[in-house]
Amino acid sequence: MKVLTASLLALGLVASAASAGQFSGTSRNSIVERPAPNTQQIEVRAGSVLTTPELKRANLAADDLITVTSFPSPENARLTNER
Repeated sequence: MKVLTASLLALGLVASAASAGQFSGTSRNSIVERPAPNTQQIEVRAGSVLTTPELKRANLAADDLITVTSFPSPENARLTNER
């Protein structure tokens, strides 16, 4: 009985290892980079997007201009992409 159980366990491990080897996406190093659609770089006052502690950490004044990426809102994207 122990031999049968050990054999079934070994068969299960071999089968699962063989099926896992077929997928190319199982590697932790396979990163897919996709650009974000409809983004643009804009300049804004640092005080409008950063908190006071963040401004202090970045050594910025609230009136300094910084460049940020603007992502469209769902409503803006719907209106822009409607045909």
